[in-house]
Amino acid sequence: MAVCGTQGEDPVAAAVKVARLAQAMVARTRELVSDDGQKVQIRIGLHSGPVVGAVVGFKMPHFCLWWVGGKARTRPPCVAAASAG
Repeated sequence: MAVCGTQGEDPVAAAVKVARLAQAMVARTRELVSDDGQKVQIRIGLHSGPVVGAVVGFKMPHFCLWWVGGKARTRPPCVAAASAG
């Protein structure tokens, strides 16, 4: 996961940065081949809007981000319908 624009950055500049990162990830992945000779494929989704962050866990605390709103239920069909590349 990559996050951009959480510290009050201009939202358009943050969106451009994360979109360029996504493009670079796709381009780099096209060059990769697994140990058994298969092409590595990647799916990337972008979210814009408010998020909530918190540290969760007791034994192994870690920082998590969740997007705000009722769109969490729409994620699995979107991911399933996305083509890798």
